[in-house]
Amino acid sequence: MSKKKKSEDVFDVSFSTLADYIKEEGKLQWLSTGLANVDNIMGGGMPMGRMIEIFGAESSGKTTFALHLMKKIQDAGGNFLYIDSERAISMDRVVNGVGIDPDRCYYHEVNKMEDIFDLIVNFCESAATLGSDGVPRGIIWDSVAASSPLEELESDWGDKQYAPQARLLSKALRTRVISAISQAKVFAIFVNQVRDDISPSFFKTYVVPGGRAIKFYASIRILMSRGGFVGKTVKKVPRNLAIVSKMSIIKNKLAPEKGMTYVPIYFGGTCIREAESVLYSLHKEKKLDKANGKYSYTDSSTGKVVKFGKKDFPEHRDVLLAMFPNLLEDFDE
Repeated sequence: MSKKKKSEDVFDVSFSTLADYIKEEGKLQWLSTGLANVDNIMGGGMPMGRMIEIFGAESSGKTTFALHLMKKIQDAGGNFLYIDSERAISMDRVVNGVGIDPDRCYYHEVNKMEDIFDLIVNFCESAATLGSDGVPRGIIWDSVAASSPLEELESDWGDKQYAPQARLLSKALRTRVISAISQAKVFAIFVNQVRDDISPSFFKTYVVPGGRAIKFYASIRILMSRGGFVGKTVKKVPRNLAIVSKMSIIKNKLAPEKGMTYVPIYFGGTCIREAESVLYSLHKEKKLDKANGKYSYTDSSTGKVVKFGKKDFPEHRDVLLAMFPNLLEDFDE
């Protein structure tokens, strides 16, 4: 009986160490969301080559926030693919409100999931071919819940089917989509809805359409819900100027989970602004006082109370950001 061969001889493959992989691929790259409080809870911003799921109730700001993230990709010189399955928004208002450059946005209205997966994979393959140019690229799928597989589209109204959407989604993510996103280093945002869970329970619970596959493959999962309104009184008539989206990190495989924050989304002009998001979150967390439209905090070095208005945010930005724990921590180090 012959002696056992070493593993290098038995398997006709070459093994590489994790150190070799890190040296070749480099550290995970992040792109800031432009909102310091959101960067804080996400671990540094948007991770390149990873998938983020944004889900929540209706009118909670999911699409607007996803497009805001794509705007940051455009600000960095990149472009993105927007797959619209819901057909529920006005794209001309998105261009004006969010500030999207329509010439660097590839827009497709698609319902069939098979076509959506082909679009995503083809976009990623094109991005991988042009990857050496250093231009960031992103994908929004809005939304997973509004898309249907061919099996469901060709069926009759009364046909009973066993989770066709979940089965196809699981297969596509496992075989092609996730690997394509990772290899092309694309920023991928999957928007999803929620449904009430009809199983017996003492608490109101929800389920996310599409099965469990996205939960496993998503590196970051963000739950968005309405947290109130921002308004003012004009001639003794209260008016709402913005909704406040409460953002909670449900899952984060890239950084420590850091709870939740608030993002006001305004109805007119620029929808999402860093000053409003940071100031509202700090005030909500009782780290800032507010009276008569002025914010105030105690300067730790002098012990004096500093008062300022919203327009003075740039002058106090560094001090305010220090109020977020570990906000300026570099997660790549």
